[in-house]
Amino acid sequence: MENYILHNAWSTVKNNQDIIGVGVFFEPYAYDDSIKDYTIYVNDEDADNKTVQSYGTYEEYSKNEYYSVAATTQKSYFTKPFVDNGITMITAAFPIISGGKNQGVVMVDINVDNFAKVKSSDEKYPTMFTDILTQDGIIVYDSNSSEYVGQSLEAILGSEAFGKFSKKAEAGSVFQLDAEFEGGSLTEYYYPIKAGEEIWWSSTSLEKSDLNKTVVSLSILMIGIALFILGLIIVAVIFLLRRMLKPINGVVAAAESILRGEPAFR
Repeated sequence: MENYILHNAWSTVKNNQDIIGVGVFFEPYAYDDSIKDYTIYVNDEDADNKTVQSYGTYEEYSKNEYYSVAATTQKSYFTKPFVDNGITMITAAFPIISGGKNQGVVMVDINVDNFAKVKSSDEKYPTMFTDILTQDGIIVYDSNSSEYVGQSLEAILGSEAFGKFSKKAEAGSVFQLDAEFEGGSLTEYYYPIKAGEEIWWSSTSLEKSDLNKTVVSLSILMIGIALFILGLIIVAVIFLLRRMLKPINGVVAAAESILRGEPAFR
């Protein structure tokens, strides 16, 4: 079993650049009746060298947030972003349940910086940026700046705007929000992400002026096309009317001659 855990941990870390480390921590004597404290943790270096680390005694590792919350609630849990050795990361924890009891926790350290793979810019929309938020509205990733990572959306947008976010987020489906900020307005599009038993959110935002600029340009183009087509229609109608009315020009001329007292036929 230890062999199985180790090889899976080494393979997971080595083959996933987003994952910094994998750990499996057990409750006292849960892994072996004769072993009270049992932990396995593997990082990038361990994956390369086929080595493993211990996280100490149960009294130590059980106090960590990722372990205590997952073990107590028996549900998956994601920590807020934190910095370790210069890397911004989050820890995902998943309880090991057997017979209705918690036997331990599997934890995965995820490199938040790798969220930069998410496309967040467009030449047409220079103000566009992307955020990834937890279910509680904590910013995990921001494509513009790392200073917002770890902050709550409520602290940035205010209680009123956050209330609108929370209300729409309850449905767990795609939605749009308009938010005011110092110096302008944002249009935000939110997309749900299934993260364990939680729903996280990926948001794409841009300034309204940036969005409206394209709308105005498109409107002007459509008006120009409409005027051009209308002009063509008018010209075509005039041409057709002239062709249709040409045969009765002689009748009109004869009628005018009669009115002048001239004979209709010569």
